[in-house]
Amino acid sequence: MNLLIVVSYAVLVGLIAYLLTVVTSKKPGHISRNRKGILTPEELKRYAENIAKNHPVGKPARSFSWLIRKLNDDYAFIKNVYKILNADIRDGSPVAPAAEWLLDNFYIIVEQVKLIRRNLSKGQYTRLPVLKAGYLRAIPGYMR
Repeated sequence: MNLLIVVSYAVLVGLIAYLLTVVTSKKPGHISRNRKGILTPEELKRYAENIAKNHPVGKPARSFSWLIRKLNDDYAFIKNVYKILNADIRDGSPVAPAAEWLLDNFYIIVEQVKLIRRNLSKGQYTRLPVLKAGYLRAIPGYMR
């Protein structure tokens, strides 16, 4: 169950990072059609394994309130982007495929946030190991 929660949170953080780049791009309405950056399933697996090997884990997390505060902030941001995209669709503006995904699957994010809030207790969180280095240091990771 802990792995599911951590993976769900990682997906939310990744989606937020992507949406930030889309929302803050210098060319509004620009949709990149460059397919060279898309990895095959095998390449993605090798990339993920390499990332996991280069992210050592350390002692368990200490600040539970930080995670919940971050989850709430990130969810509020995604919800706001969702509302903006809905308005764009109503106005007839073109949207990127990722934006379409968010519009079609926002309910999944809502469900995952509810699941995390309901199932991640302070005791469980404080037992999760954290990443020791990198820009995600001190964030719970998956112990190999």
